[in-house]
Amino acid sequence: MKIIISLLCMLSVIWACQSNKDKEDSPLTESSLLSFSLLYNGTYYYAEKINATTWNVSLPYSATDRYLYGKYELEEGVFIQPNPNLQTDYTNPVEFTLSNANGDSFVIQVSVSNDLPYYGIWLSNGEEKYYPTTSEKGEQIIIIPGNTEEEKLQVEYLAPEGGSISPLPDLSNWPENTFKEYTITDAQGHQTTNKYKWMRNNYFTMVVFGDPEYDMRNFSNSDGNEIRTMVEQIIDLKNNKNLYFEPEEGLKIDYGPEIVLCLGDIDKDNSTDEGEKFMNVFGAFYTNHIPFVTIYGNHDWQPYNWWYGEGTNITLDPKDYGYSSNGSSNNDRTLKVVNKSIEESEKAGIENVYKFLSTDFGYNYREVQPFVFTFRGVRFYCGQTYWFQQWYKARSSLLNTSPATFYNTDAIVEELERRIDEGWGKDPAVWIQHYPMNDAEAYMWWHNRQGFGTEANDPNANQSVLWPSFEDKKAQMEKMINKTKNPVFFAGHTHSAAQYTHNGFDEWITGYFQEKWIYVVLMKEGEGVIKIVKHRL
Repeated sequence: MKIIISLLCMLSVIWACQSNKDKEDSPLTESSLLSFSLLYNGTYYYAEKINATTWNVSLPYSATDRYLYGKYELEEGVFIQPNPNLQTDYTNPVEFTLSNANGDSFVIQVSVSNDLPYYGIWLSNGEEKYYPTTSEKGEQIIIIPGNTEEEKLQVEYLAPEGGSISPLPDLSNWPENTFKEYTITDAQGHQTTNKYKWMRNNYFTMVVFGDPEYDMRNFSNSDGNEIRTMVEQIIDLKNNKNLYFEPEEGLKIDYGPEIVLCLGDIDKDNSTDEGEKFMNVFGAFYTNHIPFVTIYGNHDWQPYNWWYGEGTNITLDPKDYGYSSNGSSNNDRTLKVVNKSIEESEKAGIENVYKFLSTDFGYNYREVQPFVFTFRGVRFYCGQTYWFQQWYKARSSLLNTSPATFYNTDAIVEELERRIDEGWGKDPAVWIQHYPMNDAEAYMWWHNRQGFGTEANDPNANQSVLWPSFEDKKAQMEKMINKTKNPVFFAGHTHSAAQYTHNGFDEWITGYFQEKWIYVVLMKEGEGVIKIVKHRL
């Protein structure tokens, strides 16, 4: 008896080994993938095998998202890469490799098409159709553009053949942001009940950065390649599905900007660029129909005096004046770059541009040109280096040995405040200038500091009568800012991100763009800034 049992055990082991060997030796084919499906809007849609190496997933024709999660089944001992369970972009066919422990492999390709009818409810403006997305709670949320005209909005629906939707959708008794239950019944009597809500998307995203300084500090060559790459990274934020704001349940706003602001120090000192290099470096914003508005900073605007020396031995040159005829030519080129940004941005959507020019006040001074514009119901106040920058007349000396004559710009600030009082202040506001309010050395820069010490403050370049001290200027700025709706103040210059709270508004100083720091800002029409995120590219 013991001999028979031992023999049976040996046969069992031999059979098991042979069985395992047969499994290992079995060929790896398309049949090793038992099933494959993709999750869209809460439902898994299974792939159909087209041929030995090609599978296709049919989604409803309403499906637009191609960043999808997958699910799969494999034969025992078979592996698949990349992992379909991870969110993957199926805009183009995706290749997956099947493999086993023997080192065998087999490649399949999965594509997505829109072949299935959508049974349910959607909204239309007569031209575009807006289908629902499923929230984490399983609710159906229909999002329409914020500027959709109500009289053009209509509700549409489709029930399975022989089925119905109850109650019949009707916008006249379906208010915005209100959930309503609808039941879809198919021909066999199976029912699915879902909550539906429709809402307007009045949100948009803005990116703010400061001090790109391309072609300066050994950061970039004359082609601006590094900055241009960062511009492309900013534009591509819209494709990063892991970065988004969620101001309301079911509404995700990606980081891709609809408008971009630069807070000055565009290029190097004494730049000869009149806009051609600027367009070469930043032009991708405009080709992607994104307004990109820049102001100038202290590196773009000539100093009262130049200096010489190195390290701690830097000394102002008493005879080398930046505001000479040569220096003024550089300033004129800077204004061409700023105006180029305004002109291109007007084509992309900014409106109501108003420039504060000396000729509007009956003068013929060299312009400093602070300006204001609107975009999507928000008003932007662009103060250049700062709102109290002085008009001036340059000396004609080609040797740069004579200083300029500076003039008081109280008229600009008075005009700005008057317009705020007369109506501008009713709009949500974004204030930008190059110099901060809260920087430890702000008082020197606001007094036209052009060197490295307090001795560089030139009293002749600070001609304000109404607001002669830094404290006076700052108080006037705070007063004007607080007269506007939901104001937020942005500045650059320090190369170090910071945030300060003033009486009535917050000040955000940008990080250094050369270190890839930006602010991504969630905005809302009629309200302005909602949320600010510091982000590194």
